[in-house]
Order: sequence, then C-alpha cells, then structure tokens
Amino acid sequence: MRLYPFCWLQQEHILGGVKIILNRDRVAAPQKVQAVDSGSPGNREGKGVSQRTGEVTIPPGNPGTKRIIIVAEETLKTDEETVITHVEGVLQGLSINLTADYSRNNDKDDFRKLAGKRAGSHPNLLDISKGWDSDQRGRSNEKLQNQRRTPRVNNLDYRALKKIFEMEPSEVVMKLASPGSGLKEFLSHEDMTDELIAIALEVLSKACSSKSNRENLQHLLIDVKESRFLKRLLPMYVMRVSRHNDSVKREQSIVQVDQILALHQTLISVFPASTILDVSLIVALLQTEITYLQSTGLTIPKETENSITSLQRIITHLQEKKREGTLRSDNYTYITGNEEELDIEDFRYMSIFPTYEDIHLTAKPFMRPNIIGQKFEDTKTYLDTHFRLLREDFIRPLRDGINQVLKFDGKDLRKGRFDDIRIYLNAYILSPICTHKGILYRVQFGIDNLKSVNWESSKRLLYGALVCLSRDNFETMIFATVANRDVKDLQKGITTLDFTEESRLKLSEFQENDYFLMVETTAFFEAYRHVLGGLKEMALGELPMQKYIVSCDTNISSPQYLINHRHTYSLQSLTTEGPVRIQELEKSVSTEESDGADKSDTDDFLGRQDFKELLGLPWRCDVLNFADWPSKQWLKLDDSQLQAVQMALTKELAIIQGPPGTGKTYIGLKIVKTILSNSNTWRSMGGCPILVVCYTNHALDQFLEGIHKFLKTGLVRVGGRCASEVLQKFSLNNLRRDNMFKQNLPGHLRAMYSVLTENRKSVEEKIQKKAALFESAAKGVLHENVLEDIIISLHGTNLGNVQAVENSRKKKAPSLMLEWLGISLLSHMSRQIGDEDTNQRDSETADCGDKDLAQVAHEEKSHDSKESPGIENCSENEEQNLYESENEETEQDNEGRADEDLNKPGIGEWKSYADDVTKAAELLKLADTQEEDLLLDCQELCKNTVVAMDVYRQCQIDDYGFIAKILEYENEYQRTVNRITELRNQEDQTILKMAYVIGMTTTCAARYRKVLQDIQPKIVVVEEAAEVLEAHIVTTLTSGCEHLILIGDHQQLRPSATVYELAKNFNLEVSLFERLIRMNVPYVRLDYQHRMRPEIARLLTPHIYDKLENHDSVCLYDNIKIPNRVCVALSRAKKGLFCIGNMSMLSTVPLWSKIMNVLRSNGQIGEALMVRCENHPETANFVSAAEDFLKVPQGGCSERCEYRLNCGHVCTRFCHPYDLEHKDFICTKPCSKTLCDNGHTCPKKCSAICGECKVTVTKTLPKCGHEQKVPCSEPPETFSCHMQCNKPLSCGHLCVRECGDTCTRKCPQNVTVNLDCGHQRTISCYEKQEAEKKNEKILCFVKCEASLQCGHKCSGSCSECSNGMSHVACRSKCKEVLICSHQCQNKCSEECVPCSLSCDRKCFHQKCDQMCCMPCRPCTQPCGWGCKHHQCTKLCFELCDRKPCELPCFRKLKCKHQCIGMCGEPCPKKCRICHADEVQEQFFGKEADPEARFVQLQDCNHIFEVTGFDTWMMTPVNDGPIKLIACPKCHAPIRRSVRYGSVIKRTLIEMEQVKKKTVEMCSTQLLISVTERDEMKRYFPLVLEMLLSKLDKADLMMPTLLLIKDQITILSKLAEIKKNVQLLLPVTFLRDKINKQIDVCSSNITKPIYINFLFEKEIIRISLLAEAYVMSYMHNKPVLSSTVMFAHIRRPQSLDNPKELEHIIHRLERGVMALKEEEEIKHIRKMLDSLQERLNLHMLFKILEEKNHKLLDGAIFRQGQWYKCSQGHVYWNQGSGSEPKVDQCPEC
Repeated sequence: MRLYPFCWLQQEHILGGVKIILNRDRVAAPQKVQAVDSGSPGNREGKGVSQRTGEVTIPPGNPGTKRIIIVAEETLKTDEETVITHVEGVLQGLSINLTADYSRNNDKDDFRKLAGKRAGSHPNLLDISKGWDSDQRGRSNEKLQNQRRTPRVNNLDYRALKKIFEMEPSEVVMKLASPGSGLKEFLSHEDMTDELIAIALEVLSKACSSKSNRENLQHLLIDVKESRFLKRLLPMYVMRVSRHNDSVKREQSIVQVDQILALHQTLISVFPASTILDVSLIVALLQTEITYLQSTGLTIPKETENSITSLQRIITHLQEKKREGTLRSDNYTYITGNEEELDIEDFRYMSIFPTYEDIHLTAKPFMRPNIIGQKFEDTKTYLDTHFRLLREDFIRPLRDGINQVLKFDGKDLRKGRFDDIRIYLNAYILSPICTHKGILYRVQFGIDNLKSVNWESSKRLLYGALVCLSRDNFETMIFATVANRDVKDLQKGITTLDFTEESRLKLSEFQENDYFLMVETTAFFEAYRHVLGGLKEMALGELPMQKYIVSCDTNISSPQYLINHRHTYSLQSLTTEGPVRIQELEKSVSTEESDGADKSDTDDFLGRQDFKELLGLPWRCDVLNFADWPSKQWLKLDDSQLQAVQMALTKELAIIQGPPGTGKTYIGLKIVKTILSNSNTWRSMGGCPILVVCYTNHALDQFLEGIHKFLKTGLVRVGGRCASEVLQKFSLNNLRRDNMFKQNLPGHLRAMYSVLTENRKSVEEKIQKKAALFESAAKGVLHENVLEDIIISLHGTNLGNVQAVENSRKKKAPSLMLEWLGISLLSHMSRQIGDEDTNQRDSETADCGDKDLAQVAHEEKSHDSKESPGIENCSENEEQNLYESENEETEQDNEGRADEDLNKPGIGEWKSYADDVTKAAELLKLADTQEEDLLLDCQELCKNTVVAMDVYRQCQIDDYGFIAKILEYENEYQRTVNRITELRNQEDQTILKMAYVIGMTTTCAARYRKVLQDIQPKIVVVEEAAEVLEAHIVTTLTSGCEHLILIGDHQQLRPSATVYELAKNFNLEVSLFERLIRMNVPYVRLDYQHRMRPEIARLLTPHIYDKLENHDSVCLYDNIKIPNRVCVALSRAKKGLFCIGNMSMLSTVPLWSKIMNVLRSNGQIGEALMVRCENHPETANFVSAAEDFLKVPQGGCSERCEYRLNCGHVCTRFCHPYDLEHKDFICTKPCSKTLCDNGHTCPKKCSAICGECKVTVTKTLPKCGHEQKVPCSEPPETFSCHMQCNKPLSCGHLCVRECGDTCTRKCPQNVTVNLDCGHQRTISCYEKQEAEKKNEKILCFVKCEASLQCGHKCSGSCSECSNGMSHVACRSKCKEVLICSHQCQNKCSEECVPCSLSCDRKCFHQKCDQMCCMPCRPCTQPCGWGCKHHQCTKLCFELCDRKPCELPCFRKLKCKHQCIGMCGEPCPKKCRICHADEVQEQFFGKEADPEARFVQLQDCNHIFEVTGFDTWMMTPVNDGPIKLIACPKCHAPIRRSVRYGSVIKRTLIEMEQVKKKTVEMCSTQLLISVTERDEMKRYFPLVLEMLLSKLDKADLMMPTLLLIKDQITILSKLAEIKKNVQLLLPVTFLRDKINKQIDVCSSNITKPIYINFLFEKEIIRISLLAEAYVMSYMHNKPVLSSTVMFAHIRRPQSLDNPKELEHIIHRLERGVMALKEEEEIKHIRKMLDSLQERLNLHMLFKILEEKNHKLLDGAIFRQGQWYKCSQGHVYWNQGSGSEPKVDQCPEC
C-alpha cells in the first residue's frame, strides 16, 4: 500500500487510488470499504483489528485491491494534536509501503515500529501507538514532549526535495528553515548524485527568490554557506555541469547555471565577508563553463551574462573593500553604483533613514522632477525619481531643523523657535524592553520646557515618528522611531523608541550617564518608511501597468482574466439590492463556448436585449460589447455613470473622476459588487481577493461599510485605526484570534513556532538577568549572593561562617559586600548621628541602613516581580495587544502599552552608593559623639569607599562582560522575533488569501507589501486616488495586478507634501491620477451632482468644472432663512455654510473673482456676523474683527454674572454659557475667617484650606529664658531656641551650636600644632585632644618630594617617609617602553609585565584580535600591495617580493588638484597647492621641489618627501636592538605603511620571535625560582606539581604563564607565612586556625575561578591575622607558667587581650570581603605597629616580607633588551643598556 498526505478537515478522501474515511464518532462499528481502483498486485485477506475508538478492516478483494485505513478522531475536541497527527505519521511520511499484514493484535508492535521508523522525521507527530493501546498513552505523551523539545530530523531525498520544490518560494523558505527540516544534514553529505544536486539547486534558488520571509532565508543560508555542499560538491558539479554530449542537456545546463548564480548572488548579498572566497571560486568556474558552452555553438542568454557580470562587479568591489580593511564582517552593505551616471548612487543602496551626509550636506542632493508632460525614460528612472523625491521630502525638515539648532552655538535652546523639528532636552536611555517587535528602549527626556503641552491632542511623538539623538552637536547621530505612545508616560517625559539596527549597535559605545539632545522631525515618518522600502525592493519587472504608468500608453487593454469569460459575465448586481451570491455564482461557471457562431437561433433570440428586459433574466452578456449591455434606464444610471461602470469593468486601467456630490463612492460600490458577483472569472482556487485601498482611515471605513451591505462574509479590514463598529469583527486582529493561529499551522511551522517561542523566552530571560545586573550595578551594590560565581570558595566559606555567627545573635545579617565597600558602616554611622542630633529619624529608615541595597531591591522584586523588573517585558496576554499595535498608521492606541506600574519605582528602589557617601560625609562634619570603635576619619572613609567601588565595578564589568553580552543577546532576540514575525505573516497571508475583499490604507498596504506579494491581488480599487502621492499607489501594486481602478478628483484635494519646493518645483504634489489624465490617458468624469443646492453648485461651474449638471433631487431642498447674509462653500455644504475671511483679497485670484461676482449679484456677502447670548436672548452683537469679541468675553455677553456662591461671594466673571451651576468656579476673594484667639485672620484665598495660624509672635522660652519669634499656634515648650550658645567647653573654646541643641562634644575649632619633624599642622581641637589622650603622634602631611633613584619625585608625606629617612614606593607611571613599543602600564616601583593592550597590527584584510603579548595569527590571504605596474605575489604575512613603485599617483584629490603621492600608495590628504606651507615645510631638503612626491604615515598622519624618507626607512641595519622605526617628527612607532611594508614586516617577524623566546625564558626563570624555595615543596607539593606541569605544554601562552606566575607567588607567600607561624606561635589552636586558612587558600589557587587581587588581599589578611595572634601570645605569655600550657589552650576567651587587639582580630577573622581595600589594611597595619610600641611587643621578624617573592625579571619585556646579530639571530642582552657586541649572541 502506498499512502499519501491528505486534508483531515474532510470526512472522505480519494488519494492515489486509496479511499480514506475518517470516522468522527467516538465508538464506531467495524466497517469494510472497497478501494476505488486497483494497481497493486497480490491478494489481501480480510482481517480486523478491534480498538477502543473504532476498527481497522482490510476487506478481501480482487487482485490489486489496496488497503483502507479508518481512523477515529477521538482526540479532536481535547487536544491540538488531533486526528491529523495519527494519520500524518503514516500518510505524510515518505510514502510508506506495507509489505506484510499487520491486522492482528499480536502484529501491532511490528506495525508500530515500522510506522514509527518511517514517520520519525516529522517533528510534531504523535506516536502511532496512540491509536491501538490506551495503556501506551502516557508513554506517547512523554515521547511527544521529547519530540517538541528536540524535533526529529527529516531525511531529505530526491522525492522530498521535489515535493518541496512544488511549494511557493515563501513556503519553501519556511519549510527548510523549520526545526528538523534535515537541510543541514543533507548539505553535509559526503557525496551526491548529479540528479540530487540539481534538485537541491532548484529548491535553494527558489527559496532565494522569495520576497518575504527574508529573516528565515538568512537563517537557512547560514547552514548553506558553511556546508560541504557549497564548498566541495557544488564546485565539482559546476565543472561537469555542461560537459554533455547531448545538446539538449547542454541547453538545460544554462538553467542550472542561472540557479547557481541566483544562489550565490543571495549568499554574497547576505554574507559579503564570509562568502566572498566561495563565490569568487564559483564565478571563476562558471565563467569557464560558459566559455565552453559558447564554443559548442550554444547561445548564452543575455540575462545570464548580466547576472555573472553583476556578480563579478560585486566581487571586485568587495575585494577592494577587503584590501582597504573596511570589509570586516557580514554587516557590511556593498554599494554598486552605475559608473556611467556621473557617480550617482543607485537608489536601491541608499539608506531609508538619514545619514551623516544627508544632514551635513556639501552639495545639493541629486533629484529629478516628477515628469508630468511626457513619459518616463524607463522603469528604473521612474522608481528612482519617486524614491529620491519622497526621501528628500521627509529628510529636508530634519536637516533644516538641525542646522538651525547648530546655529545656536551653545545658547539656550529652550528660548528658540524651530519650525521643522521639535526639541527634547536631557534625554537619556532608561532600559531595554523585550516585545513582540524586538528590543525597544524606554527613553527619558526633560519636560521643564514642555509643561504647557497637551499630550492628549498633541502631534508630538506619534507612533512611527522619527527622532534623532545626539550628544556631540550631531557629529554622531542615532535614529529611532516611536514604538508606543502612552500619554501617561509622555506626561512624565518617557517615550518608547525602536532604534534602527545600525543605531542599536552604536548604543554599546555610549555610557549609562550620557545625555542626548533628541529632535523629532515634523514630517510623519511612518507614512514614508514603508513606501520607500517598497520602492527599493520593487524589481523592474514587478511594476504592473508599466505601459500606462511609465510609458503613458493611451490604448488601454481589457483585463487578462476577462478574455476567456466575456460571454458569461453577469450584470444583474447593477440592478438588484441585497447581498451578492458569490458561492452559487462560482459553482455555475458556464461551460459553453464563447464563439457566437456556434450558438443556436434560440440562444440568439434569448440573448437579445429587449427579450431579457421583458423577462427580467439575469444579465449574462458579452461584457466587452457595449451594444450587448442593458440600457442605462434599466441599470438606473446616467450617461457618465454608465460610461464609468463600463470602463471600470472592461479596461485593465480605469480612471474615474468624481466632482463633489456626483456619487463616485456609490459607483465604486456598484463596480465592486459586480466584480464580486463574477468572481468565477478572476478568482483562483488558491484565493485571490480584491484589494481596496484608501488614503485615510475614515474613507476606508466608509467604503468597506458600503461593501458590507452586500458582502456579509469574506471581508477583512487591515489596520488598527478602524472606527467602525460594523467592521470590528472583520478586523485582521480579531480574525487572527478566531482562526487559532498555532493550531492550524502545518507540522513544520508548528515546530518552528514552538522552538522560536522557547528560544525567544530563553533569550529574554538572559537579557533580563544581564540587564537587571547591569542596571543594579549602576544604581547600587550587588549582594555577594548575586556575585557568588566570581567569589572563590574560600570567601564563600568565610562569609557563611560570619553569617552563621550573625544569625546566632538574632540580628539581620548585613551584606558583607557593603561591609567591604564601606557603605554599611557609613549608613550605621549616619543613623547614630541622626538619632543623636534630632531624635526624629524614623526607625524603619534606620533599620534599612543595615540592609544591602541590592538585597532590599531583591526582596522587593521577590515580593512582586511584576512591579519593578530590572528589564521590562511583555506577558503572553499583552503580546497580542502589542502585536496589534503594529497595524496603526497615524497614531498609537493605548491598547498596546505596557502596564504603567512597570514605570513606578519600587519601595526598595536601589540608591546610588555615591549618595550614601555624600550623606555620610555631611553628617560626619557635625558628628562629635561617636564611640572609639567607630572612629574613622570621614575623608579617609569616603575615599576608601570610592576606591573600593572602583575595584568592585572594574571586577564586575570585566568578569561579567555585561554590555557586550547584552548586545549579543539583543541581536539574537531580534533575529528570533523577526523569524516569528515572518511566521505570523503566514497566518495573515492565509486569512487574507481566503477573503474576497481586503481593505487597507496606503501606508498599511506599503507595510504589508511582502504579504501582498505572496497574495498577488488581481484587482485593486483605489479610492481618493487623487489625494495620494504616486509612490504610495505604486507600492500598493504587485506583479499579479491585472486590473487597476482609480477613483478620485484631482480638482479637489491634491497629495500633501511636506516640502513646498518639492511640491511645486518638482511636481511631487501631482498624483498618478492627475498625471495620467494630463497625459491624455482615457478617463471618465461623472457629470451629475446629487448634493448641493443649485445656488451653491453654480459656484463650481464653469469656474472649476466645465460641465456639472444638477440632479433633480437637489432642487427639492427647503429654503433656509438666516438673518445675516450667507457665504456659500464650494463643495461640502448641502444647505448652508458661513465663510469668514477677506473676500476682497480672494477676488484678486481670477477664479475667485468670478465666484465673487456670483455671490455679490445674489446679495450673499456681508460685513459682520450676529451672535446672540444664550442667557440673555435679547442681547445680540455683531462681530467682524478681533476687538468685537471683547463684547462677548466669556462667550455670552458683557453683563456680569453675579451668581451667589456657597461661600457667600458672587461670581466675578462676565456672563458665561458654561458651568452654569458654578461647580468648577474657584473663588479668589480673600478669606475672612479668624484662626486664633489673638484675632489673626486667614491670609489665604477663600477657596484654600485655612490650616493653623502661622503668624509669628514673640514668646519667652521656659528652658533658657530667651525671647524668640514663634508661630502663634506652636507652644514655646516645643520650640528649639536659635540663639547662639555661649557656654565654654572643657578646652576653653565656646560651644558652636544653637541654644536649643546639645552642646558640642568635639570641638571643631582649628588649632596649629608644632610637630616633631619641625613642620606645623592645623587640625581641629578635638583631634589634638584625642592624640594627646592616646599618646599618639600627629601625622605630618607635608609632601616629601625628594628625588628618587628612578628619577621621579617621592609622592609620600613627611610621616610616611619618616622625615626623609626612608621613602614610599614610587607611585608614578613606569616610563619604560616595552618590546611592542607600548609604554609599560605598571607603576614605576613595580616590575614591568608583558603588554596587555590590544595588538595594533593590521593588514589589508584584518586587524589582529590578540593581546599585544600574544603571537599574532599570520594572515594567509594574498598580499594586497599592488598597482597597475607591480603586484606582490606573496601571502600577506610574508615579505613582499616587489619593490615600491617609483611612478607618481595619477589620481585627483577632492580639490581637483593632482595627488602628490606615489602610485599604489594611499593618497596623502594634503595638496601641494591648497596646503603649500605644510607640504613644502623643509625636513629632508627636497620638499620645495615642484616634482617632489610624498608619503603620509597612517599611524601619525605626518607627510614626508619620499626620497628622503626612503633613506630613513630603508637604510639596512644588520644588527642592533629590535624595535619599530619611529616617525622622525613625533617618534611614534611606524606600524602600518604600504610602501615600507617589507621593512615593518621584517621587524614584526623579529618581534614574534621575541614573544616566543620571552615565554621560554619566563618558564625557565619560574623553574629556577621554585627550585630555590624549599618551603613551597615541603608545604604544598601537590599544588606546586600541578602548576609546574602546565609550564611543559608546547602551546603555552604568555597570559597562561603570567597566571601560573601569580599562583606560584601566592604559594610562596603562604609558605613563608606558614614557616614563620611555626616559629613564632606555639599556641596550638591559634596556629591551627592560621594553617587551616592557609591550606584552604592554597587549594583554591588551582580552581577555575581565580581572581588574583582577591587572593592578594587574602594573603595580607592572613599575614596580619597571624601577626595579631603572635602579639596576643606575647601579651599573655607572662601570666602563663610554661609553653606547655599554650599548647592546651582551646578557646580565645582564655586569652586576655587589649580591646584594640580584640577589635583587630575580630575584624580580620571575618574574611577578606570585610576589609575595605588598601585604606583599612593600612589602618590595621598602623594600629598593630602602635600596639607593638605601646605594649612593647616587638617581634623577632615579620610574618611576611613582600620583597622576597620576585620570580621574574621585568627587564625581559623591555625595549632595548632584545637584539639581533648580523646573522639574524634574536637574543636577550643582559647588560641592561650596554652596547651589545657580536660575541654576545648565544648562537654565534
């Protein structure tokens, strides 16, 4: 049996001779069905299989009987995997042949295996076993879930590809791009037959021809471009494609050549950088094959030759860009202009969005006027003309506005008036949002100057509006469109923007605190954007009606679809009312021949018009023969209407002009109804709707409502601005929901939707996490729980121990990250100070201080994650609303906006750490009551915190790579969303294709252009055609259009252009409708008006219309009597209209002069307008000027209102017809209420709330007896006295606080102190007292500034340098130059290390992406140094085999003068004439020679005369130091130069040898250093062995070696600490605690997560802790009898330590994260030294000596230490600067 796919919606199917019956009952009786035909040999025996849901029966039959399957649709109502999944598993998959009988129950497992094997490639099919056993359901469902997670891979073979090829191009793309399509696996086959390659080419080239689904096309092409098929099989196939003896096959090979060209044309356009080599190879092979075919006498089509020429031109262009280094990625957009057109850029490669050149013009943009007096040259010129005009129409206002802004030159922009743009100041980006459209951004802008804007009605920031953001006076610009218009957000200064792809990439270059100037163009960009895109995408052959639109042919043909149905056309709908009967008409297609000679006499008699009229028969006639039509009386049409209908139905282009009131909409509806009633003539089985297009939403709704009267179904209204309730159920959004999108998709599309949706959610979560962390890091401090991935296990253990201790104390565990950064302590101090000073601090605020700011925010988000997410996202329910918002043309509905709560700050919103620091500093200035254990200097603490934050932020950014990662995720999200959008377009396409009429505005039609391309509407009706710009109509049409009907009136409203010059001088305001009429293309004008009174209509004729008749109905209007005279409107009014204006001025226009005469002759011009007061009808006034309205100031009259208000006052306004009950009136009279017993009256207005009495009176305060001015209502007991306190302090100074405050405890008075070093220092009085109390020396902060050995001045203070006895390490930047010519980045006192900057090496093809200290990857591309005289034949990294060209450059500069450079070199940017002083500046001596030639260095841009510089660069150096030759002017190293490339390459090759030798020498030095340190081998043998084993690897790189060096250094320090602790600390439990921490630290060194600076801090902490333990032992030693007792001490409580020492030990035991970087370490170091002095606890030696752990000699990495000898050997000169000698070379 051979099974085929079928449509499961029907009950019975005959497929390939097999009859399939679907039984829809839950339990069905056994059935036996005979096959329809025969063909398969063999007999089948009837065997039945009982099952719960029905039976499968194979009846006995004659030879050839095929098997029948009856499936019961049990799951139809409950599961989306309905009966189709049962049958598809057997029927759809690869034509299963059942050769055995599987009817019995015991055979069902075999059948299941076979069916499962053959159906295994279908990703969404249920297990076939569901139909047999209920006990298998759980297993099947589990299998289904697994299949959804990992779709099965189809097996693409010849038949499968053939079947795919039969699909439409857009369907081919979706099929191949779906998960499990099998394309990737197919393309990776080792070998294929020519037939399989040929069908694969057909399928791929057809996919490339798809105009839609380009994102999915790009997705599948990723598999193609990296496949074995493209790189190996296809080139081999090309070489034999034409080598046939058969001439027919050779001719067929041309088709295959075209397919190969189409595939590679698409590949190189999508991936220009990564496919250029593959495409170049194929083009070269194809050229050979074409030459061979021509030699056999075969004629190559012109199209094929053009295609390969175009591809060759693209390749040449890209190769040139690659040599220039500008072709770095596949994001490059190649531009191939027509060189014959005076360097005019092809409009198809012009950006729709403005560019830098568009804004900063150097010359007028090239444009052609719209041709209205003759035909266009060709279609390309036509499209180019309208593209450039339309683009300039929206760019010019933006350009003019920006230029106006630039002229302000720093002035306040808020004071300026701008006509073409709207200004938004201080804009900055808030956060990204994940939506159905992709990544959007919320942007905040200043609203101080926008408070008067009424956002409800304002045209500012409409949906689709274009905005430009810049931070540098528009030198760099990023563009975006408004993606959502939320009025509430706008009132807060927040808008949502959709940045262009290019601008989104630029966002990563900006900082989070960058502010922008945002400008919005007044040209509504949404109306331009999609039309311009449609013009760019339209191929020359796709424009329909070209002979009329472009060539203005006046001979109009009949529609193509009408030719074969002219005799069966029905005109009955023209005379009947009610709905059109489409279904019956489609089924009654006449099969009679259209030839009149074959008709009988009876038919001829019945076809007579008079007989049809007599009997009222349906009007089937020869529609192209107007004599065969019914009479106009029978059709109830006048002459012009009949002509309009006849033209509209019989001409493929119909133009109908309808003056006001002539019923053009009425005729348009009649035409559409008639076309619908004859749908059998034009509608194909696949669906082909009529497209109705209008300029405005209002006109579209009106026209579609008229259609709905006779078409109750099959109507679709596209767009989100529908205001008609009747049409709501026909909106595309509602139909999309009703049709259950996902359930009705084919299997492969459902699989794609599932995978893409999951991928989108996954990427969205990643973006949310990264963006939340990034935003959190910017606003506050991340909790250590968030950063646990980068905190080594050691710290995690310590932190856990601390938290356990804190929890045991029943207190909230503080953030140790805040402890480390110093923020927690600042908060703690600020609370204590605040409580002490005011006692009014809220307790909740104080408690909040102990919480980590990030932890608070985390708790708030955990409470309600929807309130304040780190990044905003749309829920599944919101997604559809957002999706629908995409259809809005003119402004945005509020349906699609995100929840406004997302914008509200949460209770736990994070604070900036800088705010905490600033606040703490202010509080500490007034603080004088702190306990000693909290005494930290304010300035030192703040400085310490900022330093810690810098380290924290750098670590955070470096380790997480937030920005780059977010950008990567955003790009992935955008690609996924684009693919989902294309998938949704498939649903829209299905809905629209099945409709009979679809309605769109012109802008919406341009947006849906790709969908319309797939639908291919044959009939397009354009209402308001004369009001639409020509480009809007053209982009609406598709290549399938066979019938275009334009309805409008060019003598009423014309298209609206933004730029007046373009409208008038370039004819942009001339519509297609008007242009064709001007070119004498046939049209019909309706002559009878049905709207206006004859008195009004006569104003239009003959002044505007030479002929306009009145219908009888307009003569029956009632006369309107009005006391004042009436000025009649020209077209819209029915019965009357007032027109106010200067008629005398209008009369200067000839047309108006004629109208004025008519009005004056009828007494219809007056001088004033009478207005009557509604409240006082007897009062009337006449108004004619602005001052006349002063008589009616409030809209009533000039009398006072005097309405008595509730407060007793009367209304002060003039008579007003509004607010008659005065509910909204606010009384402004003074309040007369008495507030207190003293008789004080309320000073406020009558309408305000009085409140308490605030009048100040003199009162005596009982606490101090002072008199103070106190508010009347405040008791003197609670008032704080503001008099100066005059009490003396203990130091003798007076208190500096107010009388009501507590007296000063820490005297802030400055005093001068004489220091021991001889200097003086001014400090506060309390600091002096504290130093004297503690017997501490006051430090001297005078700068040392002594000259150090390195040549720098000492940066330490007098105290730090012990009054000049010793000096701190030099903190200046190292002045040594490294071998790579970069300066060392370390401090002067530190050893030089390998360069960690990015490598500057760059060639024609690429830039090195390695660190400078790592070996550069050699570029294996062909060398790009060439000119027309010489060409290098070496590879790029090799020394060139050509000499520099000595001929002058022939190019011209922009100034039109001759280039002063050499042939084949980059042209210098200076001109001998324009820059004479710079060029002729003497350096080598020949610069003034008029024949002198110059080279310009690419590194520093200095220019040199070529012969002199040749000597400088090319003087042979056989030996000496290895370094790049430097510029003789600025001494910058010369890294790039075309002319001197060989010299530079030779040095770079030597530097690569140095890099290799440096690694070898460093490895050797490390091994020697380890050998000299026995303690490491004794204490840490396993760790050391593991580290040293890494040094033996052949691929050892410098970064890895430096990491090993740092790890060994850590081990060396730990070993020293451990050794000294053994010697100095006999107390067992203390020594064990230190050793345990040392062992944990050493074991963590080799773990994957290693952060050197944290380990360094840990080493310092452990060494200080060990020193504190030793001091504790020494302090307690006298009270203990013997050393033995120390060994048995188990608890620290047994030791009696000083309070300061206990504090230090407690601090150090908390872990490394508790330390505040260097400042606290220094403070602890100072306290330990002070305790040693004070308690006389001097240690024999230090626990750790830092200077003992130098492992490498930094001189290895310096320039001047590496040399080459005359033999070319590279060696290190250890003489540190001495001149090397030949015998110093180790190899020589």
